[in-house]
Amino acid sequence: MSFSVGAEQFGWVPMPPWLARRVGNLAELDGSLCGVVDLRVEAERYAFFTWSGGGAGASWSMRCSIHLQNLPRAISDEFVEEQVVVPLCSAGRKVLLATGRHKVFAYDPERVAMERVFSMEEFVDIPDGHREARLLLSIALHEESIAGVHLTLCLGL
Repeated sequence: MSFSVGAEQFGWVPMPPWLARRVGNLAELDGSLCGVVDLRVEAERYAFFTWSGGGAGASWSMRCSIHLQNLPRAISDEFVEEQVVVPLCSAGRKVLLATGRHKVFAYDPERVAMERVFSMEEFVDIPDGHREARLLLSIALHEESIAGVHLTLCLGL
């Protein structure tokens, strides 16, 4: 189900049954609805499908796929316990991803390379004995053009 803020109207985004059964999270990626499919158990990968909505040619297509076995061991190990992986935006050819463990990664599908951008634990002092305390990470993306200069802000809190 969708809601258009501008038209103040509900709508429907059809999803093929094979995809509907697999999507774990929905997010917005570069202006499109994005479904995250966790295929770690059977294929050691994540797949990101985007919706090209509207009109007769509307469809879901794979935006990119992250094969964890092709990444450096240190990076792929960080995804073993993840429950949530959400795409934030793309910057050039890279896709920024946030995780439920309060980390942000940049994935380059052309080079099949990923790097950790930051972890909130690097910026928040957690008292000894409370390492398991849940950090609150909120990432907001905001695009704006001021005096003809295009800005993209990514905020962590």
